[in-house]
Amino acid sequence: MPNDIVEGKVGAVGEYDVKFEDGKLVADVGVGKFGVSAQVGVAIEAAAVFAAIKKAIPGTIDDLVLDAALALIMKL
Repeated sequence: MPNDIVEGKVGAVGEYDVKFEDGKLVADVGVGKFGVSAQVGVAIEAAAVFAAIKKAIPGTIDDLVLDAALALIMKL
């Protein structure tokens, strides 16, 4: 089951969606107008996302909160 983080419009021609799904951070962007459309997406393992956040924040107290959040996301 996906857990939406943010979604919205790209002007009048497209939309974007960012969510955690199947243990990954998934971002999709699609645009289309005048019969031409394009879509691009990226999926990054949730563990890699949280490891980067932990590395960027000094100290270790936040690591406990981030580890708990990751454990919950992995159950989605």
